Amino acid sequence: MYYSERSGIRKSIVKTHEITADHYSYIWKICIRYYDSIAWKYPLRCPDGFPCCGLDLNSLSDDLVFDIPELPRDEYGLICQPQIKSNVFEGKTYQEYNQYALLDFIEYLAENIRDYTTSHHSFFQHEHITYTGGKKLQLQFKEEINAAFNRLGLLYHLNDALTIERLVEGDIVTSSLIEEIQCVQENGLRQLLLEAIEINHRPGKTSARDSVEKIWDAFERLKTINPQLKKNESADLLINSISPNSPLFKQEIEKEFRTLTSIGNEFRIRHHETNKEEIRDSNHYDYLFNRCISLIYLAIKSI
Repeated sequence: MYYSERSGIRKSIVKTHEITADHYSYIWKICIRYYDSIAWKYPLRCPDGFPCCGLDLNSLSDDLVFDIPELPRDEYGLICQPQIKSNVFEGKTYQEYNQYALLDFIEYLAENIRDYTTSHHSFFQHEHITYTGGKKLQLQFKEEINAAFNRLGLLYHLNDALTIERLVEGDIVTSSLIEEIQCVQENGLRQLLLEAIEINHRPGKTSARDSVEKIWDAFERLKTINPQLKKNESADLLINSISPNSPLFKQEIEKEFRTLTSIGNEFRIRHHETNKEEIRDSNHYDYLFNRCISLIYLAIKSI
């Protein structure tokens, strides 16, 4: 930690899901340092016949045309970071890119990284690469990518399964909450909640929106947890079970049930008529997701 950080005078990093061209370049430089560790799959062969002396970038680029088609490419068709375009009118700009293609590429690398040793070939002045089958470099790559995400303020995480998760600031989803949900007896409610959480943590432009729609479906199903009763009667019974000993707290829970119901009806969450209010900020979706799942979590603990 540097002086300005220790002293609390460094400007705080804005947390974001948006990967700028500068972010992309920073992470890309990490990725290409691991090219030798995936060269077993696309080997550049030594003229002397040794199996591998580096990565055949042409073969990798050709293969990824189908696996990750939206990766940027240079004038030779090789995968690269977004290219700088400059002119006297617009200054420095970058070619268009899909930020999620970079996340796909990170997952691709993480899956295929292998440990290796090298031996110097003096005649051709290059290294021969022998793969050992270990996974130490895979762990190192994971840690380096996550450190980069953290340093850049990017709300993503490469998990132990080597898939990237979307992070949510102030996320209340914990392992204990998921364990509680997995114990819910009503199958439909349990599945909706688990799907909502999975979608919420999935990288993508529509993840926040789609997860809110799913969590509101779970909220509506929660109100009918007792199928022998009408929906409003079932909801009343649930509210009573949440706050059996506090009339004042019961009023607050009733108010929250009504408010969340109104939000689901007035905004474009579960209904998509043209007169519904559009939510345009992913932070607003994240807030609504946390608010709704908080109430559901409180309710299922009382069921």
